[in-house]
Amino acid sequence: MSRVREGEIVVKKSNHVIIVGFGLNGRNLARVLKDSDIPYVVLELNPDAVRKSKRKGEPIYYGDGTSPEMLRKLGILWARVLVIAISDPSATRRIVEIARMENPRIHIMVRTRYVSEIEELVSLGADEVRKEGYRTLRTDLTAKTRVGMACLMVVEYSQPGARLHTPRE
Repeated sequence: MSRVREGEIVVKKSNHVIIVGFGLNGRNLARVLKDSDIPYVVLELNPDAVRKSKRKGEPIYYGDGTSPEMLRKLGILWARVLVIAISDPSATRRIVEIARMENPRIHIMVRTRYVSEIEELVSLGADEVRKEGYRTLRTDLTAKTRVGMACLMVVEYSQPGARLHTPRE
């Protein structure tokens, strides 16, 4: 289990989801994870968004996802899934590389604006790359739950009441 220290803040996480980026897609994913009692942490570069979200009880931290140290503080070694929901292609590639080196078992999902980036992101270690849609971004998130069972979460971000869907085996 990791202990994340951010100044005086200490958070314990394992078998969790790390969300890099807290724009519309990151916020919607966080909402679904929270509603579904799936542990997660968020990393965001906008200090105002971090302050506002912290006041609302979000497990959010200010920092740069291209920093291996920051990803370690968020428990990349113990995380099950990393979702990269930022618009910076260069930073996205770097985060994928770092995450894959730090935790070869982590499931890495990336949102991209450009189809031309998909092949490179996969070659760097992303498990799933989704092109951002015009109206809907659909994220198929495959991860292992704490007891090791497969879980498939399908989130329709355009739906205000989106919830976690776990297919029955």
